Amino acid sequence: MNIDVSIDAAGPIAPEICPVRPLLDRMADKWSLLVIARLAEASGNRLRFSKLMRAVGGVSQRMLTTTLRNLERDGLVTREVFAEVPLGSSTS
Repeated sequence: MNIDVSIDAAGPIAPEICPVRPLLDRMADKWSLLVIARLAEASGNRLRFSKLMRAVGGVSQRMLTTTLRNLERDGLVTREVFAEVPLGSSTS
């Protein structure tokens, strides 16, 4: 007996039909998932930028900055800047 199964038999799912789609698109990003996982594991769910960069491993400073900005824009993380020398920030 042969059974043919096709994933795309129903066609693509439009974002207006599936409201979870934008969240899945954001979370499917390799760096976003790793950043959120490392923040979740951190004490108090907070890490300074340099510690987060080391915890994620293999991510460039530019890519981590872009990822954090996107996650902050989407409301998934918050950023706190400290008035100290040198300037510091923490992400949670």
